[in-house]
This record gives sequence, C-alpha cells and structure tokens, in this order.
Amino acid sequence: MSKYKNISGGPLELAVPGLGGLVEDGEIVDIPDFQPDGVSPIVVPLNRWEPVTDTAPPPPAPVSVPAVQADNGTENA
Repeated sequence: MSKYKNISGGPLELAVPGLGGLVEDGEIVDIPDFQPDGVSPIVVPLNRWEPVTDTAPPPPAPVSVPAVQADNGTENA
C-alpha cells in the first residue's frame, strides 16, 4: 500500500477494486500497489495524486533576531 493525496482541486472517484468512493481535495488515502491478481500494478495519475511519505518534514530552523537597543533620547558626550 502507498499513501496518496488528492491534489486535483476537487473530489475524485477512487476507482480501485474494493476501495470505491469519493476522495475530497487534500484528503490522503491508502492505495494498493497491485491489482487483486497480485501482479498487475495500479497506475496512479500524478497530475491528480501526490505520493505522501510517512516521514514528517524537519522543523524550520530558528530565526535569530538581532537585539535592538532602546534610544532613550540622550546623547553620549
């Protein structure tokens, strides 16, 4: 099984044997890699579906902000 996300912009009918139904835009589903015969692959059109990995993306790097000194209105002599 592989995970795919619907990126079509609308609902899609899932025409996979045993998994029929509508998949809404942005929804992630498990799709078998092979037809019920166990040999014939299921071809997923990549213009409508995006493969999803189980690994989470790394967190963004922290942004360092330089310290700002307050101007108290006095001049140094």
